[in-house]
Amino acid sequence: MINLLPWTLLQLGPFGGMEIILIIIAVAVFLFGTKKIPEMARSLGKATGEFRKGKVEMDKEVKDLEGATIDVKNDTDRSATSEQPLLGEKREALIRAAKELGISTEGKSDNELRRLVRDTVGESNA
Repeated sequence: MINLLPWTLLQLGPFGGMEIILIIIAVAVFLFGTKKIPEMARSLGKATGEFRKGKVEMDKEVKDLEGATIDVKNDTDRSATSEQPLLGEKREALIRAAKELGISTEGKSDNELRRLVRDTVGESNA
């Protein structure tokens, strides 16, 4: 049976996992110096934080979009004369989602935008 665990792939000749880590640290100190390494680590930490913030924001947008899609499914059961306009943040979220999907929002009612968003999202998932 072949052992394909990730740490076995890092072994180079007589060097084990810990020796490789020490060699990498020594090379990094030699190449970048002791002052540059903390700056690079700080930059990496900030980049990771920004990535996580972006991910959380995108997840929130997807949930808002899913909420708008659920509203459209519920609205299809109602008649066209019973449209109730969205107010405030919900309207802004719907417009933002439509624009991100490349849908023109000018002159369209909330229900029209909801249907277009639902149809566009449905096409991309198919």
